[in-house]
Amino acid sequence: MRRNGLIFVLLGIVAVAIILPRFRGVAPTPQVFDEGWTLTEAKVESASSAKPVLALLTADWCPPCQQLKRGALSDSKVAAAIKERTIPVYVDVDHAAQDAQQFANIRSIPTMVIQVGDEEVGRVTGVVGAGELLRWLDETLARVPDDE
Repeated sequence: MRRNGLIFVLLGIVAVAIILPRFRGVAPTPQVFDEGWTLTEAKVESASSAKPVLALLTADWCPPCQQLKRGALSDSKVAAAIKERTIPVYVDVDHAAQDAQQFANIRSIPTMVIQVGDEEVGRVTGVVGAGELLRWLDETLARVPDDE
């Protein structure tokens, strides 16, 4: 009987360890988005600065979005690369639905899109680690023409 009780306690601990992180609440907006660009403002700035727009499509109710914000988007190297090489825009699909609708075929979030003008040059969907996100940025931004 004691053995069954111990197994029950261990299963409970494992269940809590798996489930608890899902209830951590809404992650703060990563600092890389602190300038608060709207999509319209970012596109105007992009046209004059030749930097592409990087849009993060997210929502408060989305657990993978919170994981991405707490993880890769909070990494200092990722934040520096995004800020240095793009104009970052935070698009909450519930509060900025009109902006979110400007992106074709978004089927799930989180999704990050890099645009030059109205042309999409890259997209990544789901939770990615810092290293994978940096590689995606490098590969995608390498395809952006220098004279844009």
